[in-house]
Amino acid sequence: MAWVAAQPAVTSVILGARTAEQLTDNLGAGSLTLGSDEIATLSVVSEPQISDYPYGTAGTSQRFRKIEGGR
Repeated sequence: MAWVAAQPAVTSVILGARTAEQLTDNLGAGSLTLGSDEIATLSVVSEPQISDYPYGTAGTSQRFRKIEGGR
């Protein structure tokens, strides 16, 4: 949560706690200050992984196939 709050485009963070312990942990992130190395590391591991999900190679060849017929 501290990393999310440190992102330039983020103006607020939504807490999602189901237990009092989780709420305490979430609220603690408000006073946590990450260093620039920590932010950089978390940014690298948080980059989206674009894959061929859900169809793999066979599916990607069908993405732009012209569909003919039908109803």
